[in-house]
Amino acid sequence: MIINETGLTEKNIGKFRSRFMWRSQIFTLILCLIVIGCGGVELYYGDIGFGIFCVVFGVAFFPIILVMQHIATKKNIKSMQLNGNVVNRYYFDENNVNVETYRGETKVGESLVAYENMYKVEEHDTCYYMYISNVQAFIVDKDKFTEGNSADLTILLATKLGPKYQVKLSKKQREANMKGNK
Repeated sequence: MIINETGLTEKNIGKFRSRFMWRSQIFTLILCLIVIGCGGVELYYGDIGFGIFCVVFGVAFFPIILVMQHIATKKNIKSMQLNGNVVNRYYFDENNVNVETYRGETKVGESLVAYENMYKVEEHDTCYYMYISNVQAFIVDKDKFTEGNSADLTILLATKLGPKYQVKLSKKQREANMKGNK
């Protein structure tokens, strides 16, 4: 059995949310560019007031959305911290991962997820994201194992998930791993 105890922090939640939100940010940027383009067309063909409105709106909308997403992440983390530190204890066995969620010393939830039912798992430099749906994931910190280690978990997950297991290490981490293997 492999056991991990990961506290949810501003850092690991923020990284997860930023990975999740990049698609909406790209969509918003494209939409803003279209609105700016429409404003340019309006300026060129005569409706100056509406053209200026479209250009100003297109330029201002994208940063506003970025700030709103940042504020929402901060509020989410702050509300979690007000109710006590949230810690997930992960128990990995041959068929499932059992996740117990604690707020302080109080157990507030438990989930049993079969590997075959996982949407996907991504391994990053400092953590694993175990997706149970397209938009919801458990965060497993690589430095928080109480039994076993990240190498054991990598082997287990890669074996159980096959193509649903993805390694997304940074170039710096891949180079460090290569030096460690020599």
